[in-house]
Amino acid sequence: MKIIKIIALILVSTLTASAQDAESILNKLVTKLEKVGPHTVNLRINIDVEFLKIKERNARLVYNGPDDIDISSDDFMLMPKNGAQMEYLGIIKNRSAAIYEGTEKDSKGNTLTKIKIIPGKNKDGVILANMLIDEKTNRIVRMKAFTESNGSFVSEFEYGNNLYDMPSKVKLEFDMKNFQIPAHLSGDIDAVGKKNADKKETTTGKVVITYSGYKKK
Repeated sequence: MKIIKIIALILVSTLTASAQDAESILNKLVTKLEKVGPHTVNLRINIDVEFLKIKERNARLVYNGPDDIDISSDDFMLMPKNGAQMEYLGIIKNRSAAIYEGTEKDSKGNTLTKIKIIPGKNKDGVILANMLIDEKTNRIVRMKAFTESNGSFVSEFEYGNNLYDMPSKVKLEFDMKNFQIPAHLSGDIDAVGKKNADKKETTTGKVVITYSGYKKK
């Protein structure tokens, strides 16, 4: 009986320590992101959706704050409404639980911290997110998120010497359920395989967003 109690205490203390580690890492990242000031940046967007070919897009992002982001373009864009580089901020801030899951090495030998997040209520319907964070640079490197009804998506971030240490490139890979092609895209899409795409219940795709010309407002 004593052994069982000891094991239980060890498990509780380990889980508590893991939660504390995860919380401190995420809080540090949130503090950094909340210091990002108003700015503008140019976007080049390459979209690769299964069965479809969509032309490269150009857009402009205006950032006034985490809840005031505007992306303007004359074209359709298959990407998060608030800009991929800040999409994860809401998930982190509105978390109901965070679990430290150890570390792993990237291809360059950098140590990355693995954290699992269970979000609270959020407008995007994310129910679970796995993040890789570089603690040394205080940057998110990768996130895989699972949604309640719209499949999953993976975001990978590349950085350079940018304003507010914002990313230079974001790669998004996703599985979308019940994907439908917007009617206004009919003249802007390679028609090869379009009928097959209309019938698929789940569509896979990739979006690569390149950021350039960061400027303070």
